[in-house]
Amino acid sequence: MSSLRVFTFTFASAKTVPQMYALRFLVRLCEGAFFPVIIYLISSWYTKVERGKRVTIFYATATMAGMFSGYLQAAAYKNLNGVLGHEGWQWLYIICGIISLPVGIIGYFFNPDFPENSREFYLTTEEISLARERLLRNGYKPLGASASDKTKIFRIMKQ
Repeated sequence: MSSLRVFTFTFASAKTVPQMYALRFLVRLCEGAFFPVIIYLISSWYTKVERGKRVTIFYATATMAGMFSGYLQAAAYKNLNGVLGHEGWQWLYIICGIISLPVGIIGYFFNPDFPENSREFYLTTEEISLARERLLRNGYKPLGASASDKTKIFRIMKQ
């Protein structure tokens, strides 16, 4: 996701429409897998009964973030046009990059991985064991702890 942040900042320096198209393509390429991966991650930590509520919260907050960013972008475009030699539309990408950079860094360090391979500093071994046991009782089939397992992708697709 760090490449996504770089592309976001790069938008502010684009000079032509084809450059914008190329950057837009790269941003969408990087963020295209975000929603499916987050839903998969949520389903790896919560039981079947809990998943609906968690996915609903995720989608609701994603929608609210889009609404909030629209208001923020409108204000930045109107009030920052010409400040420090940048157009209002350039400020949109600068502000978006400034906001998303710490979010990306936090996400990198606080992503819990999966119950079968989590080694997060903020989760105790008891909490991770409890998560594993709850999911196993609920019918969850762990995919294995190895991230480099070549058959993992096929097992994910079969589910």
